[in-house]
Amino acid sequence: KGTGPNGRILKCDVDSAIEVGLPATSSTTERTKTVSTSLGTGGYKEVPNSTMRKVIADRLLDSKRTIPHYYLTVDCQIDTLISMKETINADALEEDKGYKVSVNDFVIRAVAMSLRKVPEVNAIWTDKAIHLLNDVDISVAVATPNGLITPILRSADKKDLATISNEVKDLASRARDGRLTPSEYQGG
Repeated sequence: KGTGPNGRILKCDVDSAIEVGLPATSSTTERTKTVSTSLGTGGYKEVPNSTMRKVIADRLLDSKRTIPHYYLTVDCQIDTLISMKETINADALEEDKGYKVSVNDFVIRAVAMSLRKVPEVNAIWTDKAIHLLNDVDISVAVATPNGLITPILRSADKKDLATISNEVKDLASRARDGRLTPSEYQGG
């Protein structure tokens, strides 16, 4: 614990810790523990990290920190998707089914199905192992008066478009009203 302004760690704090013999803590290890305990309820399969995998991870992290990055954007022709969305919504309105799907709902469904198909992407890195998650939980960004929050659509790969649409609308509404429980926005 730092004794400086706003809890800042000073040289005297480090010297005192060395004198007392306190072990150094790794922020990476602490982050790993936090991530592991905030997983969804479905558990995971643990794949131990090889030495090579650890070196690759360290080098990728270094490159992300030290090399300037640029990002590409791509324009997509989604006329067929828009047409499908309009047809689905017209049918739902005609049959009074109580939902209206959006392009975002299609994206969530596509991401969820991709994560199920390629489970290596649905993973969390820790210092000791990669955790391949059993559940496909998708965090959805929602702007609120207090800032951005990301409620979680649990088991998104097992839901159809109508269910995704209704659940996302409910989560977003409750997020804007500040009525989400921690389990609805942690572990996604």
